[in-house]
Amino acid sequence: MSFVNPDSLDRTIALLESLAKSGRTMTYGEAALELGCHHRSIRFLLAPIQAFCAYRGLPCLTVLIINQTLGRPGRGCDHAFDSAVEIPKVCAFDWSTVDFPSGRRLRLYQPRAGHK
Repeated sequence: MSFVNPDSLDRTIALLESLAKSGRTMTYGEAALELGCHHRSIRFLLAPIQAFCAYRGLPCLTVLIINQTLGRPGRGCDHAFDSAVEIPKVCAFDWSTVDFPSGRRLRLYQPRAGHK
């Protein structure tokens, strides 16, 4: 995943933390506009964040980015949880207590085998 810009990962984390703090979700399209990328490539920014959260046993922060039609995360999100349950957990969690690695180090986190 070396083609992912580390600064984009840092901006994605900041966006997700802001959404969690305000108790909001955002569509893939809205997030892509905010981050300056195509909505189909946003998965490359979300995957290492999702993997980091899973590795650390944190709520899945990336669940806040949803499919506009379905109103829930897309296929690339780990479906081992119910997003209707996970979204409130993510919003209630104090993300200021999490020391995310820099984007350069965060991009090394990869989804677990068998996960998209």
